[in-house]
Amino acid sequence: MQGGNLLRRGVEFGPWDIGEVDISGLDLVDLGGILVPPASGMIFRPVEVNGEIIAVTLVQGDTALQLQAFIASEETVWGVVRADMISKMRKQGNSVETIVDKAGIEIRATVSVMTEPGATGTRDIRVLGSDGPGWMLRAVVSGSGASPGGDDEWAYKTFLGAVVARRYLSRKGDVITLRLPKM
Repeated sequence: MQGGNLLRRGVEFGPWDIGEVDISGLDLVDLGGILVPPASGMIFRPVEVNGEIIAVTLVQGDTALQLQAFIASEETVWGVVRADMISKMRKQGNSVETIVDKAGIEIRATVSVMTEPGATGTRDIRVLGSDGPGWMLRAVVSGSGASPGGDDEWAYKTFLGAVVARRYLSRKGDVITLRLPKM
C-alpha cells in the first residue's frame, strides 16, 4: 500500500459506494444503507432511535464493530468528525491518539465506561472513518480487536469491504438508515 492510499479511500481500497461496484457477484449481507462481507457466526445488534435503525453492531468472537453511515456535510466528513471525537474524549480525561493504519487515519483511545451500576472501568476502542461520494462511514471497534497491539483482521476486512447505499435516509436527514438482514 502506498501512503496516499492509507490517508483516504481510493481506487483499490474501500469502503465503497454502491455506484462504484457491481454487487450482483459479491457475497454481502444487506443491512439496507450498508452492505458488509459475511463472517461465520457474526451477530447483528441494531441501534434504534425512534423506531429507526441508525447503526448496527456486528460481533465476531471477542470483537465488536459498530457501523454508522451519514450523509456528507461540512459537519459529517471524517476529518471534522475525528477532530470533534478526539476533543470530546480528551475533555472527558480519556487517553487518545491518532495513527495511520489499514483503514487510514484512525483514533485509538482508552475510554471510561460504566461496568456496573456505580462502578467505572476503561475500554480500549478504535474509531475508523472514511469519506465517500456524498457520505461518511464511521466504525467503532471494541473488544479484543481494539486492544493495544491487537490487529483484528475481521474488523478491518469488514470496514474496508463495506458498501454504502446512500438511498436509505433517516427522517432525521443526516443518518443513512439500516435494517437487520433477512436470514
